[in-house]
Amino acid sequence: MKIAHWLYENSRTPQEIRLILGVSRSTLQRYLTNQRIPQPLILQKIIELTGGQVQLADFLDGTPPKCAKVIKRPDGTVRWVFSWSNAVPEQSEMYSSRLSPSLVKAIAVLNGRAWYTPKGRFLLDGRISDPKRIVSAANIILREKDQPIINYPIVESIE
Repeated sequence: MKIAHWLYENSRTPQEIRLILGVSRSTLQRYLTNQRIPQPLILQKIIELTGGQVQLADFLDGTPPKCAKVIKRPDGTVRWVFSWSNAVPEQSEMYSSRLSPSLVKAIAVLNGRAWYTPKGRFLLDGRISDPKRIVSAANIILREKDQPIINYPIVESIE
């Protein structure tokens, strides 16, 4: 059983589990979305916490958990949205008229790591951020893929 599905089945919140495991929000999010395999000590805590229902094999299996809604974006990337998330799956449509095309592209490149909240805040890996850091993080990914970077004022000076 995936850890995300275990949370859902047992009515537990990511915040509760994060505190029990002693990991950051972004680390737990990566566990939930199969972007990271827990280190042995954390994995043992997860196995004990779940009564053995979640095992190493569940983190190695790339299929989405039963409780996740799978969203395929226009660029072909896939995102898992969980019931406890307050994020709107196709959020880019919601804010594209309020943000510059550069910021909309940067958020898309970051593939779920960055958000523009309804209250007008930017989040990067679950932490409050600013547009320059969002674009900078996206440009790092674009450079790794040998793709053109996003032009944005003052970004080069903070990378």
